[in-house]
Amino acid sequence: MLKVACALAACAAFGATPAAAAPLTVGPGPVATAVARDGHIVVLSIRPNRAFAWNTISLSIGRGRTALHGARVTLSFAMPAMAMGTQTFVLREGAPGTYSYLGPALVMPGNWNLTLRAVPRHGPVFSALISDRVV
Repeated sequence: MLKVACALAACAAFGATPAAAAPLTVGPGPVATAVARDGHIVVLSIRPNRAFAWNTISLSIGRGRTALHGARVTLSFAMPAMAMGTQTFVLREGAPGTYSYLGPALVMPGNWNLTLRAVPRHGPVFSALISDRVV
């Protein structure tokens, strides 16, 4: 919950606004950012954000001042320049509203599209596109 509250303050301070069509662009290297999308605040962390390595991906998701608790959250990886298919991983909830994954995902350097999808117990499905430059 504290992460979500801090993200609200960070988005307000840096002028982040909802932008349904524009993907968030991150990388290369470790990612630590907050973004406002469709009334949600997402705090994203990817470390080390490298190909051929295990990566820790963490998302804190909230709406207003409330953590998005108990949702089914997935993150899909696709490389648009290659016909490699899509890998989808389920992120497990630790603290309320914080979901994470630890493991291999990015099998080669390049531009990757990450699609975050959160299906809450109640309310609309939330999704966001992230463009990640991986080295």
